[in-house]
Amino acid sequence: MKKVLLPLFVLFTVFVFAQNPVREGNGSYAEYTVSYMCKTENHTGDQSRVMENRTVYVTEENKGRALPTNDWWSDLFMNEYISKLWAYPLVAKTDEHGVFVYYPREWNETGNELELDTRLEIYGNAFNPSPALVSDWHDWDVQFVQRDGDKELKTTLAHGMPFVWFEPKNLTLKFQPKGESINCLNGMGQIQRFPFTGTGFVLEIDGYKYGVYAPEGTTFTQIEITPVDRE
Repeated sequence: MKKVLLPLFVLFTVFVFAQNPVREGNGSYAEYTVSYMCKTENHTGDQSRVMENRTVYVTEENKGRALPTNDWWSDLFMNEYISKLWAYPLVAKTDEHGVFVYYPREWNETGNELELDTRLEIYGNAFNPSPALVSDWHDWDVQFVQRDGDKELKTTLAHGMPFVWFEPKNLTLKFQPKGESINCLNGMGQIQRFPFTGTGFVLEIDGYKYGVYAPEGTTFTQIEITPVDRE
């Protein structure tokens, strides 16, 4: 009896995914970075995939809009709470309660950064907002909002401007100075008594003067609060 040996063929199917080059002008670029070149938890590498999938802190209407990743305010949309926005001459920072404004004028001991010795904290009554969202920007300015239900604080900063604009909605603003020596002055440089109705006053914090301006007819009241460590 003859034995017949039948050849056995095993077929392997290999899927090859080719990229479609993205045309731009007279050139093109890859549709995506190949996975072995990307940064992971185990090795360094290209971070484009990280940027594609990271949380971006912008308002709904700005999703899909091209974002400047190397501007002085770019940290706003890349991180939950920003470190510092050097608008010059002012510096701003956000946290889970509101905004800090600094007016630095002295260099640190190493001479590589200005000292943030004094600051003015801006927040609201019973206001615990979600992280700031960038709502608009132009060449020199940026605007962001912090929201807590129907309460909202909109802040506008402009590079090279000695002003920060605050627009509260359903919110009474509070200003808390942070420093060793604090005086409240009127426009004549005299001690300001509270409460009063007007358009603003001056907060002198360790010799640094912060002007507070408001619409005509605004009522200012001084209250005692328990200091909160908001470093």
